[in-house]
This record gives sequence, structure tokens and C-alpha cells, in this order.
Amino acid sequence: MQQDANNKSSRARYPAQFRRAPVKGVFFVLAAAFVLALAAEAGYRGFWRVKCAWTGRQDTSGYFDLYVVGDWTAAGQPYAPGITLSSLVSRMFAGRVQGRPVREFDLTMRDSSVYSQSAALEYALRCRAPGAPGVVLVYPGHADALGECRPGPGAWLRQTLSRRSLVFNDLAYYAGKVFPFHYIKTRRTYEYHVERIVAAGLKKGVLPILSTVVVNVSDMGPGLFLRSAGAGIEAKAIVAKGLSLKSGGRREEEFRYYLSQAKTHPEMRSYLKYRAAKTCQETGRFKEAAGLYSELIETAELDDNYGRPSRWQDDVIRALGVRRSIPVVEAVELFKQNSPHGLVGNNLFTDGIMPNMAGYLLLAGAYARHISTAFNEPVRMLFAGPEDVFESFSYTKRARANALVRSGRWLFNVSARHSLPGERLAAARRCFKDAISLDPYSFSAWLALGLTEAAMRGSLLSDEAELRWLKQLGATDYHTADYNIQDPQLPEILVKLRSYGVPAPIVEKISMGQAAMAAASGKAGAEKL
Repeated sequence: MQQDANNKSSRARYPAQFRRAPVKGVFFVLAAAFVLALAAEAGYRGFWRVKCAWTGRQDTSGYFDLYVVGDWTAAGQPYAPGITLSSLVSRMFAGRVQGRPVREFDLTMRDSSVYSQSAALEYALRCRAPGAPGVVLVYPGHADALGECRPGPGAWLRQTLSRRSLVFNDLAYYAGKVFPFHYIKTRRTYEYHVERIVAAGLKKGVLPILSTVVVNVSDMGPGLFLRSAGAGIEAKAIVAKGLSLKSGGRREEEFRYYLSQAKTHPEMRSYLKYRAAKTCQETGRFKEAAGLYSELIETAELDDNYGRPSRWQDDVIRALGVRRSIPVVEAVELFKQNSPHGLVGNNLFTDGIMPNMAGYLLLAGAYARHISTAFNEPVRMLFAGPEDVFESFSYTKRARANALVRSGRWLFNVSARHSLPGERLAAARRCFKDAISLDPYSFSAWLALGLTEAAMRGSLLSDEAELRWLKQLGATDYHTADYNIQDPQLPEILVKLRSYGVPAPIVEKISMGQAAMAAASGKAGAEKL
């Protein structure tokens, strides 16, 4: 009979000291690892004590420190680095608060979780001299999924270690910069890390100013990522019938049709509610439209590939402001008050999440008013409008064109795999055309326009092979306005664009190539580009 490891006769073959050896070995390895971790922690804390003592002696604390924490909007995209949220706020005080020059610390991290943002602030404040006045503008928002699920043991362990271990906290911070999407993102972790940001600021004598988070509600439809080709065809048929009712002037029937289809097609519910809300908006039923827009954002099955903040998120911000007795910018209400009929859309946004300059003026002005109240400092510069800002910052036509290209590329990217991407692609096309009107020799704007026209005519953003081609081309990177396209790559691109029926004048412009277009720009001496 084959002997089992648990069989008495099997155990008899191995002396007890050998059976206990592996257990002892594991114990000693764990104990050694624990001792090494303690030594590393002690050494690292000692290093920071020495470093902070040195930098503290060097810091005269003669500044008013302005920290900014958040993601895309906090960074000032798409206008950064030429114009940022912090630079706008600083300029409103002419660069001085309480007689001290404003010193800006841009800690924003695009596409990163609020966890990384809280770690970045703690890192930046670690050696800050006590007593010097300052604020931290907090605008977290679009990079957290905010699911309903409870954080698992991993999230609890990470939070515990990051509170107690400086080494772990900094390692996690740097990991977040390299792998921005690897964090657990739930409502509970969001609330925990926003509160951690506030606590870090108050501990170092820096006043946190929170803000609710606002997005383009009325001119940016929800995602629609249907798994089967048949469902995509059905969705197109439903919307086509709705548009037919619209063109026939049967708007009430169109509205009821979208709502009835939303009930029978749960996978399309959010998108069809959006179409119903647009119908209400276009027919003057603004209150009803606002209710539907609000409802679809709170819908559990909302399938967006960029993340819209919910009412719950704003409630967390407001409650934290009350609990900690700190200011809160009511950005959501502020944008509603400055939008036609309270429906926030393209009037204040350049794409789905990034405000245009009119929107940034509202946001920066609100932050500035809270600083003015808290530090008894008058706001010295009130901008008349976006053009006034561009002139004040010497923000050229070329820079403005690049900002539009960045927004357009974001819109182009979030159209990928969308079953009905027409609205998003049309918005991207407007961005690229406006960019070309500002800078007629922008190769990136022309190429982006060509790719958008191709996507509107075929499967460029729905076919997986085509998406891989775009990725290899570098066309899926929306953090920059520039396409890093070399002239040897042009023939393949031109063939692709012609195969999709892109208009010849656009293809002809792109065929000039980046170098030739730059040379043409120099010869033409385009005005203040």
C-alpha cells in the first residue's frame, strides 16, 4: 500500500528535528525580514530628519506657498504648462499675498488615483518650515472609479502601512507615478485619501481649499460600449429612428421613444436617457432636461471610459469641509449659474472634463475669493475674459492651437470602441478645425483632423487591428499636442487616410510632412504664432 505523508509509518521515517527545521527556517527568515524592515525604516526616518533640518535652515519662509493637488483640471489642462490653475490664482493677487511672493507647487498627477495625490502632498510638505502661510487647492476628480464595492484586505493593509511606514509610503508614491492605474479605487478609499490630503495640509499649517468636481454634462454623452455587433446595429437603428422623428418635428414622440427604448434596452439605458435629455433641452424643457442629466450620471450602469464624478463624491467634499471647518468651492453650482438654463456644456468646457478658459476663470476666481477671505488680502487682478488671460500670459495663437489639439485628441481617444461615437468625433473635429484657424501650419492639427475624418467614415476606432495601428503610430497619446511622426511613416498614413475617403485637401496638407509644414510656417511669417 502506498504510504501517505500523514501516515504514521511515513512520519516515523523522519526524525522530529528534521520535521521542525523548515518551520524554524521560515520563522528566522520572517524575523530577519522584520528586523531589516525596522532598520530600513529607522534609517530612512533618520535621513529625512537630517534633510529637513538642513533644508529648514536654508528656507527663510518668506513666501506664501500655493500648492495644487489633483488631476487634469487641477493641472490646467489643456492650457498647461503655459497657463495653470495655480498660475491663474497667483496672477489674480499680482503674485503676492500678505506682502510675500507667491511660491507655486504644482503637485498635480494626470490619470493618477487620489492615493498618489495624497502621497505627493505629504512628500512635498515633509520638510516645510512651520509658521509660513500657505494654501493647498484640492481638486481631485476624474481618475477614480468610485465603485460601491468594499475595499479588500489589500486596501486596509496598504492604508495601515502607509500611515505607519515612511519607506512604504514613499515607495507607493513612486509606484503611483510609474503605474498610475494600479490602485484600488472605491468610494471608501476615495474618502479616506481626500481626508488624508486635508489632514496633511492642516498639520503643516497650510489651509486646504476643497472643490466639488464639475464636468461637461449636456454636450458629452455617456459611453456606449456594446459587446456584440448585433447590439451595435440595433443601437444605430434606434438612434436613426429618433433622429427621423426629430427631423419630422415630432419631438414629443421622439422623447417618449427614447425613454421607452431605454426601459427595454438596459445596456443602452444611460445613452438613451441622454438622447431624451437632449430632446428636452432643445425643446425648452430645461428643468426636465436637468433632471435627466443628473439622473443618468448617478445611474449605476453608466459606462464612461473617462470617469464622471457623482453627486456622492461632491457630498463627501462638502461634508469634509464642514467637519474640518475649511472652505469649499461650489464649482458645480458656480458652473450651473453661468450656463444657459443651468445646463453645463460646451460653453464652459473644451471637451468632456477639461474646462475652457472661461471655465477656468470661474474656478480660479472662486479659489481666489476664499484666499482673499481667509488671509484678508484683496484680489488685485480681475480678468475681463479669456482673451484678457491669453494676453496677460503672452499665450500665443500657436499655444492656443496646441491646447485645442490636446482636447481634440482626448475626445478622439474616448471615442474608441464607442458604438455611436459620432458626437464625440464631431466635437474632436471642431477642436482640430479651430486649431487650424489659429495655426494653419500645425501638422498635428491637420493629421488629427485627417484621422478623425477617417474614424467618422469607417472602422478606424472600432476594429482592433486598426486600434493597434493607431497605438503603434502614437495616435492614442492625448497628453501632448504633437504627433511624433517621421516623414518615412507618411506614405503608410496617407494610404490609410485615402482608403477611408478622407477629403483630398486634408490629405494633401498632411502629405507636406512635419518639416515642410514648419518651413512653410516660417516663410509665411504667420502673425504671432
